[in-house]
Amino acid sequence: MEKFQAQSGSGVNRVLGFSPNGETEVLDYFKDRFENNPIDPKEKIKTPEQLVFIERINKQMKPFMEKYGISSLDISPDNIHILDKDKFSEEELDQLHTVLGTENGFYSAAKQGVAILKEYNDSKLSFLQTLVHEIVHLQGFNSFQKTTDKDSELDLHKDAGTNDSLKTRRIGFTIVSNDGKTEYFKFLNEAITTELAIRFEREYMSSWPEISEDLALRAEFINEVIENEGASPEEVVDTVAAVTEKTDNGYNWKTFSYHDERIDLDKTLNQLYLKNKGTFKSKEEVFTLFATAAMTGKILPVARLIEHTFGKGSFRAGGIKSGEVLD
Repeated sequence: MEKFQAQSGSGVNRVLGFSPNGETEVLDYFKDRFENNPIDPKEKIKTPEQLVFIERINKQMKPFMEKYGISSLDISPDNIHILDKDKFSEEELDQLHTVLGTENGFYSAAKQGVAILKEYNDSKLSFLQTLVHEIVHLQGFNSFQKTTDKDSELDLHKDAGTNDSLKTRRIGFTIVSNDGKTEYFKFLNEAITTELAIRFEREYMSSWPEISEDLALRAEFINEVIENEGASPEEVVDTVAAVTEKTDNGYNWKTFSYHDERIDLDKTLNQLYLKNKGTFKSKEEVFTLFATAAMTGKILPVARLIEHTFGKGSFRAGGIKSGEVLD
């Protein structure tokens, strides 16, 4: 594997459209934002246990991310904002849910922070799954480009004292079109991010004593589904993320995020592996190629593999298929 990518000191790795000195200045601006993330008036004060989790995630994220080509950032608790629903109006919450969909967290590259709307006490496991997912987004490749659009994401004249504005160019595997209206590979990127979070959970979180009850409740539910419905153990384990409540009427449970997109990713990985067994020893090796691309920004090896396997133009066609039109 190539050397780990050099970190810029923030979750933003590149800014395009600037001179070398100009790029350095803008990256320094994001570095300052990363290191000085203000408390949001609508966030909760983190509990001692939550601070322990954040410290533990930072420590264990380092060896985990090395497998996918990067040196992970140490993320301060100040960069993580646990939002208090009671401090939002119903209209504001509706707007948040419109943006987030069924998810309850998001990462803002512009603000260099992670926000979590999910309730901690409903299920610590589910909360941590969302947190790790968003931290993976932060650790991955992110870039901006200079723009003259009036509706730019970030006005540096207001925020950094320059006349420049920025819009997103790359988010992990996602590529944003030049006009900013389409995000190619958006859902593929979310599937990769979810798979990375699942792997992190299985490698490290399964031994965390603070969530042992949540893990045991999930295992109990999974065993009942397998026994009563005759379902495939692998399929159930890959579907059930957490149980938020057990009642007399049964279990309230959640799937891992981007369930359908993860199924599509798995089918693609399986096809690529079966057609390239001389190159890859396992399907997991193919996934590592995709995940490394999302973390480092180097997607050319994936593009070459897809074009070699499925024919010329197949990579671009896949981007259009898995993209999202924003207007």
